[in-house]
Amino acid sequence: MMGERILPGSYFQYPPPGFPSVSPHRPSSIPTDLERVYIRGKGSVKDSVKEEKLKDKPGFEHLNEPLHVLVEAELPKDVINSRLDYVVAILENLLKPVDESLDNYKKQQLRELALLNGTLREESPRMSPTMSPSMSPFNGTGMKRANYFSQKPLI
Repeated sequence: MMGERILPGSYFQYPPPGFPSVSPHRPSSIPTDLERVYIRGKGSVKDSVKEEKLKDKPGFEHLNEPLHVLVEAELPKDVINSRLDYVVAILENLLKPVDESLDNYKKQQLRELALLNGTLREESPRMSPTMSPSMSPFNGTGMKRANYFSQKPLI
């Protein structure tokens, strides 16, 4: 059985600072093995000139509608409604604005994206969150490597 749910675009009207971005290219914890999540409506195409050209073409009728998120699934009749409700609840929770310092989901997404792009830099295990970078043991003012050539022999 095919089913769908639509989240209204009111989440997108005036996004506050720290508003999470939803994109098909970003890794996420949304269970999409059987569900499909689409961002549809006016403003869903990045290039506004391209959007104007596409909005009257077949298959792009959604560009005349307000911005929204469409969730579709094809599942057995007995589980489809609960599964769609579950995915919508996850999306609604993710679309709530959160203070960036507390946004663990965003940190996880950025880490996974950096890993995919090959730009991940692991933090030093010795650095505590309260330690300033100038106190790092790895910079010039921190710990220094022993110079074995300047020491006198032990024998």
